[in-house]
Amino acid sequence: MADTEKKHGQKPTEKKTTKIRVDKSDNTLMDKAAKNFWKKHFEGKDIVTNQEFGAALRIYLKKIYADEAAREDFIQIVLTKFLLLVDPSKYPDKTPPEEFVDTHCLQAAIHVFGPWKQMFEMIKKHFYADEVEQHKEPRPLKVWHGRMTEEKANELLLKKNGNDSEGRKSSRKQRYLLRYGVGSIICSNIRRGKQKTILIKHEPVIRKKPSKVFLIDCAGKRTGKTKPVDAKWTYIESIASAGRFNDNYSHYTLLVNFLEMMRGEYCDDLKYRAKKIRKIRTPVYAPGMAPDNKSPEAESSDVDSPPIRKPIVTIDDDEDETDEETLKELKAEESKES
Repeated sequence: MADTEKKHGQKPTEKKTTKIRVDKSDNTLMDKAAKNFWKKHFEGKDIVTNQEFGAALRIYLKKIYADEAAREDFIQIVLTKFLLLVDPSKYPDKTPPEEFVDTHCLQAAIHVFGPWKQMFEMIKKHFYADEVEQHKEPRPLKVWHGRMTEEKANELLLKKNGNDSEGRKSSRKQRYLLRYGVGSIICSNIRRGKQKTILIKHEPVIRKKPSKVFLIDCAGKRTGKTKPVDAKWTYIESIASAGRFNDNYSHYTLLVNFLEMMRGEYCDDLKYRAKKIRKIRTPVYAPGMAPDNKSPEAESSDVDSPPIRKPIVTIDDDEDETDEETLKELKAEESKES
């Protein structure tokens, strides 16, 4: 009997291929399309200026942006906000580091926003001006601080005005910002826990790959047709249960929907579920992204404190009691009827 045959006429089963887990801390350029793009335009170079990279990117993004003005604006945002050097110390003569692009920062962005062919669409959809987000302020781009250490994020979360070294005012304001993580987006925020303890959280949001769903008929059988599902953002929250913590996964079609959930509001993805407890409230704006009514050097907004709830006042209705004479008349009428 051949090795591939089974007893009783059973067909041989195919061996399942093991999924290769990518090390997202390794920023060596691995994406095939990105490698071809770099080799085509910058062969023999490890780092180029924003002007050089922008000129090559201008041709590549014609498919996404037909309008030249909108394309130029988008390229500047990508170069200054998302394609940031991971380790500027490797290039001590390249200053300021925000004006340069290397292969490592390309791969770091790919780890977060998906493959090279999908990365720019992902950034455009979730960060750039989009009609779907006009009523959801502030947009993620306004609180996006790019590449930042955890220590620097903690400094920004603490309110600068006044003496707030312990973070009491900042935690009451529930300040927050977005920044790069290792293969993820980090929502750094400060809030209060039980017994008014000050909590500084750095919570990751991870890109969920695009997929497809199989369409079924009224009988519940597959029709053979599929429907594509766009990439989403996954937030993993640890929830206390009996004797342990369970991970609760929630998925968001837009990054701004995740922020709405964190603000304790109903979002499009969770509108049929109960409201979540508010975790963030006051945005820490990125440089140059503050509202018009703020000074140019302002980096964060300052909203009013939540109103103090007044205790419910009950009305004493002792004066509405029926007097004795009225009670006698009512009893007399009842006796006549009987």
